[in-house]
Amino acid sequence: MYAPRSLYLALLCATLAIAGCADSSKLTAPAQSSAATPAESDAPLAVTTWPRAVLADFQTVLEAVPATRDPVTSVEWRFADGTVARGSKVSHSFPTEGRTNVIVRAVTTSGDVVQRIVSFNVSPSISTLGTVLSGIVPGGLHTCAIDALSSLYCWGYNGNGTVGDGTRIHRYSPTLVGAGLNFTQVATGVGHSCALDGNGAAYCWGKNESGQLGDGTTTDRAVPTAVLGGLSFSSIDVGYAHSCALTSTGAAYCWGIDSLGQLGDGAPAAQQLQPTAVLGGLTFSVIRAGYTHSCALQQTTGYAYCWGANSTGQVGNGTGGNTNTDRVTTPTAVSGSVSFAQIDIGASHTCALVSNQNAANKIYCWGWNGSGQLGVTTTEVCRGTVPCARSPQKLPSSVKLVAITAGSTHSCGIISTGDAYCWGSNSNGQLGDGTTTNHTSPALVPGVQFKSLRAGRLFSCGVLLDNTARCWGTNYYGMLGLGDTVDRLTPTAVPGLTF
Repeated sequence: MYAPRSLYLALLCATLAIAGCADSSKLTAPAQSSAATPAESDAPLAVTTWPRAVLADFQTVLEAVPATRDPVTSVEWRFADGTVARGSKVSHSFPTEGRTNVIVRAVTTSGDVVQRIVSFNVSPSISTLGTVLSGIVPGGLHTCAIDALSSLYCWGYNGNGTVGDGTRIHRYSPTLVGAGLNFTQVATGVGHSCALDGNGAAYCWGKNESGQLGDGTTTDRAVPTAVLGGLSFSSIDVGYAHSCALTSTGAAYCWGIDSLGQLGDGAPAAQQLQPTAVLGGLTFSVIRAGYTHSCALQQTTGYAYCWGANSTGQVGNGTGGNTNTDRVTTPTAVSGSVSFAQIDIGASHTCALVSNQNAANKIYCWGWNGSGQLGVTTTEVCRGTVPCARSPQKLPSSVKLVAITAGSTHSCGIISTGDAYCWGSNSNGQLGDGTTTNHTSPALVPGVQFKSLRAGRLFSCGVLLDNTARCWGTNYYGMLGLGDTVDRLTPTAVPGLTF
């Protein structure tokens, strides 16, 4: 996965005084049949939620606290979907994303009415967020994020200008990148990053020895540099030394190193210095770039297609795994004809989540399994000794994941409550369970709930339900953003970032 459309959830109002909430303090209370009509009070009405980020298809707890002199006898909530709830604290699941209004009405013992309209920005569900690289995005040796104000920050290794701040100085804390450019998505690889602005224009920076920045050269860039071709993209992802993106119609383009067919153009060359069309005429809804292979989900069917290196069966078509140079040069259907909603790529393995929300086993993984990153015990070997799976394997775990991410040699996912599970290599604490013990099946990341989560090379990062960021694992170059180079075995708050 190294590292696309970054979706960032707007902060929900803690009180109506916060900008962005609609205030209807002048509304007249509904007429009553009694001659004594309750008077509308000017008292403020504070509304809070848990989680602070309001997600579609997630039980949000809403609480109203009127600042009235007299005790409150009743509180009524009227939601846009027509449902009504009563009580000072209620739960509600917003069915769809987007802006919605809620009418809150409180009545006191003296008959006064406090009524407000609160406007919420309901963000995509956790399962939807799994289709994009959102929030905080760890790469190989660095991390990037777009915060709630649409500002881009990166930190960590900067030897090739990877951070993008115009220097070659390693950064141990979030550092502003691309001032004056408004980015909506960011994707991180091992030595480079790419981002999209509001018009879909792509910019890349960092290492460029194989043309992975797409600017027509092999010159490293220390600041965001426009990708050639004039294409407008809707999503983007980057791998070790190549990058891939989709247009709004689902057409796929890749650029950078092509020695193992990872660009999918059917005629591998040493490299392509600007976006090159992926062959096959397929349109895709999601695209991912790994170390040396790429995968995408077909728009109409959700079927997975992969291409590039296949030395550990990571293409998933039942072949390969014989030599280091096994490859597939055009999009090839993954075995099984399973419809997937999400897909992500690690160093040499792939994981995907099925579209059927009622499926007993929702996660499939395939490819390299040397550290248990597939989440299932396999008996196949590739190249004689390497544990692998050449076709998708179901995770037998009872954990019902709704979002999936793949790192270098570990994988993670989130269930509908926001609890996270990770498995695979834990050499640097990247599984977040407080140990350095590998796990071959999903293990709980204790104590925190996430709305988005991404696995990097030897570390992981995510955004919690309260819109703050956490990172853990290796920190050799400061990629955790904590101001130091000390590894962390559990999720640790990244200061100064809110999503």
